[in-house]
Amino acid sequence: MYIVETWINASKALSLLKVRPQTLYANVSRGKIRTKQSPNDARKSLYHSGDIVQLCARKRGQRKLEDVALQATVNGLPIMSTSISTIVNGTLFYRDKNAVDLSESCHLEDIASHLWQCDKFQLSPSNFMLNDNIFDNTSPIEKLTLEIASNLHLGPFSKDQDLATLKENAKKILSQIIHILFSGIPDRKERKISQIASEFWSIPESEENIRYILCLLADHELNASTFANRVVISTGASLYSGILAALSALNGPLHGKRYIELNKLISRSRNIGVESAIKEWLCIQESIPGFGHPLYPQGDIRCKAILNRIPSETLLEEIKETTYRLTGEEPNIDFALIYLVEHYKLPPNSPLYLYIAARTVGWLAHSIEQASKGNLIRPRAKYRTILSVD
Repeated sequence: MYIVETWINASKALSLLKVRPQTLYANVSRGKIRTKQSPNDARKSLYHSGDIVQLCARKRGQRKLEDVALQATVNGLPIMSTSISTIVNGTLFYRDKNAVDLSESCHLEDIASHLWQCDKFQLSPSNFMLNDNIFDNTSPIEKLTLEIASNLHLGPFSKDQDLATLKENAKKILSQIIHILFSGIPDRKERKISQIASEFWSIPESEENIRYILCLLADHELNASTFANRVVISTGASLYSGILAALSALNGPLHGKRYIELNKLISRSRNIGVESAIKEWLCIQESIPGFGHPLYPQGDIRCKAILNRIPSETLLEEIKETTYRLTGEEPNIDFALIYLVEHYKLPPNSPLYLYIAARTVGWLAHSIEQASKGNLIRPRAKYRTILSVD
């Protein structure tokens, strides 16, 4: 769940490509660069930055790829090898298996076993001493940060663990996180994570769709929180330390808390109407929260799969249709989470609970993979001199 500048103006496009306007327009006419009308000025066009970065990458002999990535942070460096998940032609794969297909019949526990390449995962009792008295009015990230940080001494260095031990510790950590997230639900043994979540919100009828969305949220290549997790694990730190880093990244409004911005747009739409709210938003921001994704030019397949399961919500459908008409952007997974929240009347911050529960599976998969590699992630900086003016 991260935001990039998907559509750029002609000036920036020309600067990135380092070509004349005629060449830019020729690439558009050949279908190599997508374009759309600017929502702020009908006389101007915007250009898809992902397409432009790909064109630049094909010209590596003329220009270094890292220079392109530096100027347009869309699908840019660092690029790391992984066998956990990838997106190919708009399809998400978990270890070579279609994630949407897997999610039709799997539980999050099954996805964990698949991504970790281990035997069947089942929740185990927590060995944390839960501090329920400090949980009042705290967010799920605060809950986990307080608990994990206070128990950080329990985590041995990842570099000192063999593969089997890493996987066993991953099972314990996921169980602990589920216990902390959904504290207050008794008799969790033999229950699925989706059941625990639906009972936590006292909406048992939501369990099937929660099951489905948890599976689709489990991993998504090198998003910001996953990358933060891998950087920490690459130092040899404990699996707990990696989770703390991931939670810190997830806490940002451009990642795990993107739902806050989308809720603002929904509230504004109720007050002044959908089209007026979207146009007002576009005058201030370059993109609509919950829409567009650089890895899914034709629309986020996870969102489409989820919306196919949930009955239509009038206001959200109007926001979806109006946004597409004004910007050409399809909804992404953030929008699908809000759809789930609106349909079942879940608490506003429930997307964060679902993200943490599901993405912990992916974070731990990447932790295991990174610890097994044993190398330090240390990107280089491209130094830029800033001239002072007297």
